[in-house]
Amino acid sequence: SDDLMIKSNKILFGATVCLTAILFFTGILLSQRKPLWNDELYTQKESVERPSYFEILSGRLAEGNNFPLFYLIQKAVCDVGRYRLGDQWHSEWQISEPRGQVILRIPSNIFMTLSLVCIFYYFAAQFSLGAGIYALLVALSSVMVWGYWAEARPYGLWFFLTTLQLLLVLGKGNLRALLGVNLLLALTVSFGIIQTFLVSALLWLEKKYGWKKCLALFVPPFLVFLFYFIQSPRFRFHLP
Repeated sequence: SDDLMIKSNKILFGATVCLTAILFFTGILLSQRKPLWNDELYTQKESVERPSYFEILSGRLAEGNNFPLFYLIQKAVCDVGRYRLGDQWHSEWQISEPRGQVILRIPSNIFMTLSLVCIFYYFAAQFSLGAGIYALLVALSSVMVWGYWAEARPYGLWFFLTTLQLLLVLGKGNLRALLGVNLLLALTVSFGIIQTFLVSALLWLEKKYGWKKCLALFVPPFLVFLFYFIQSPRFRFHLP
């Protein structure tokens, strides 16, 4: 029985490693084939290259989403890779820039890869290898996965943190780990606070945690959200 368990764990570990490599290189291929487009280019110029780390962290961005986590990560990747978009973009709707297409999308590629791997691993470990494969295929059927896998904007990070949040709730995860994910979500997008509220309320209604612990899951992320939301730019969109 112990030998069978060890063998099963080795198979799952090997499958997870192979899947990680396959998904990551799939993201590289998607990045190579997709030109950088307007929103990615604007984000790179105005929210990553122009401001300093301190300006990003303090929410001083002209972008509608001024929550800093993605932009800090993106700026660090560009500094390590010594990449700048510079003057290559002159307000064109899209440009082909092979090196930038890969480097600028590395964070999103990593986050989307980890999201899919976590989904596979959770269901494979909890139920069976077949359940893990089925869950992976369901995840891969999502338009959001393919739309934002190769996209140098915060959506891949948002998807990853949402995945972790959901799996922690399903797996009755550590309270501190869930609070950590909630805080990271609050540093990523404004809508993250809605998810955190719903998760905290659900845990209270299901009597998984008392109201004090549920408040502890919500209040710190809410304060982070409030700090950035107060400073975020307000845009009026005139739709026909």
